[in-house]
Amino acid sequence: MMEFLCYLLLTVIVLTLFTSFRISPKCSLGYMPLISGYNIVLICFGVYVAISAALPIVLNGFKFVWVEGYSTPTDQFSTLLVCWIALLMYVGFCLALRTANRNRSNRFVSLDSAIVQPTVAYALVAIGISFKVLYIQRLGGISNTLEHASRGISANLDFAKNDALSNYVAMISYVADAATTWLLLNAMKNKRQIVAHGFLTALILGLTYIIAAKRLVLFVPVMAITAGFGIYIRQLSVRQAPALLIASLGFGAATLFLRIYVPAAIAGVSIDLYKVSWASGSLIAFYLFSLELSTFESIALSVHGSHELLQRFGGWWPAFYRVNIEPFYYLVPRIIWPTKPVQLVDISHAVASVIYHSRMDETTVGIATTLIGTSWIFGGVVGLVVGMFLLAALTSRVDVFLNKMHYATPSRIVFFSLSCSLLFHFFRQGTVGWAFLIFFQSETVFLLTTFLLLYVSARAARVAGPSPIQGHLPE
Repeated sequence: MMEFLCYLLLTVIVLTLFTSFRISPKCSLGYMPLISGYNIVLICFGVYVAISAALPIVLNGFKFVWVEGYSTPTDQFSTLLVCWIALLMYVGFCLALRTANRNRSNRFVSLDSAIVQPTVAYALVAIGISFKVLYIQRLGGISNTLEHASRGISANLDFAKNDALSNYVAMISYVADAATTWLLLNAMKNKRQIVAHGFLTALILGLTYIIAAKRLVLFVPVMAITAGFGIYIRQLSVRQAPALLIASLGFGAATLFLRIYVPAAIAGVSIDLYKVSWASGSLIAFYLFSLELSTFESIALSVHGSHELLQRFGGWWPAFYRVNIEPFYYLVPRIIWPTKPVQLVDISHAVASVIYHSRMDETTVGIATTLIGTSWIFGGVVGLVVGMFLLAALTSRVDVFLNKMHYATPSRIVFFSLSCSLLFHFFRQGTVGWAFLIFFQSETVFLLTTFLLLYVSARAARVAGPSPIQGHLPE
């Protein structure tokens, strides 16, 4: 009976998602764009709830791979119910805030000038590429850099961790990512040299992935390019949401396999999937049942084992402090505060420590519980209401961009994409502190570079005269 109810509720969640996409916010051009903060969150619900839940329920006979203690059909049904309620609350809050903001003023200050300074952007691209090459040289060449991309290969080959200087070199190299994204968006806007700038962007982002071995650093440029394509080249509406969902899974699988198999091939390490318990020799099962898509299991642990997770921190307040406040200590240089905490931990580390039966300070990997799980851990139903309201409020703020889309300039698109990135991290991590920390680590250089390009263009515009796009949007 409970198995049938799980299937039924999972179907209801999928139908609720499809219905929610049909009431996506409209932009000032009169259609529902594919890329919006609201749709990004719904995609997260689709991947981290619906698909993640379907894997154990539909494909694995109601058996969890990682959190075995909470995999009964009754536990899974109650977890699905919490997720469905969270989805309904998020959509409801978004609709209420959308109605409340409908009559807000459309006044704005231009963030772009009609004058773009490509020379500065090309110089930043050259600087960024130079630092990428320098980083690869510091690691001993392209082969060693690729081997570093896999944590397991690095451990097997006993590679030393990157020193602080190498990490700074890698961070500075990200200026090329921001500059080439800026150039490609301007090329799409002006309908000139799109292919050349697209090739340059693909080359730079490929180097970035090799260096960072983290997909998060690609989120903003890929989001900005997709949004820019939908605005300048061809409309991308919410009807393409299923394609975006499939593309997200394909991108996740492809980048995971690259990060594992390419370093293994270079190092001469053989990977036998028959020795991986959850893969059973299948490459597809290896990805689908990996930790990346185990969020439904971690949400189940959050719902039914919240006390155990809080005890890993020593109680409610120590947990809240360490995951929401302590991450901001990252901003303080150690030379100023020598005794600041050496290790920053998140709820995801507590989940990993429960799964691996280890101490939290021994875990090197975190398993995300999403905002749904984290909100339940800290406040149950009340926490879920607060969490979904904050998510909807942030979404509403991000989607103000849609009201000005017919004045969408490259800088506006970049800042919108950065906001979507913050929204994504907030949903996936579920804590303010770690959403900020991951955003700060992966997007700060991108943000500062965009501000620099904007400043240079603004100075050129002041010399040339007033920008023709400043003013009010039509009501």
